[in-house]
Amino acid sequence: MNLVAFRVMGNDVTVTMAAHHGQLQLNAYEPVEAVAIFESQQLMTEAMAMLRTRCIDGITVNENVQKHNIDRTVGIVTALNPIMGHEKGDQLATEAYETDKGILELIREKKILTDEEIREMLDPAALTGLNPENYN
Repeated sequence: MNLVAFRVMGNDVTVTMAAHHGQLQLNAYEPVEAVAIFESQQLMTEAMAMLRTRCIDGITVNENVQKHNIDRTVGIVTALNPIMGHEKGDQLATEAYETDKGILELIREKKILTDEEIREMLDPAALTGLNPENYN
């Protein structure tokens, strides 16, 4: 993919320079522009198809790892700012780093939110605005 990207970038430079140096209506550089554009289109079409078939098709979500990562992320503390304020959120994040605990674990320990409130307020799908039905 990088090789294709480099070649396409080179073609872009070629098109830019040829267009810049064209003279009025007599642009003798249009053929090289067309060749570079068509080559880039062909390279990207083939490379994207190959990337999909050889690298993307067959990838599945490891739901256990995903749940663990969501439970352990400290970044989700920003969603708590409206509830407890930025300063308290920072303290919670610091404690999570220092104790190697997840934010949700600390929230439960400190009884900041109930499990129901956590599900409602810190649901990753709700926070990102993504509809899980679109990805099943």
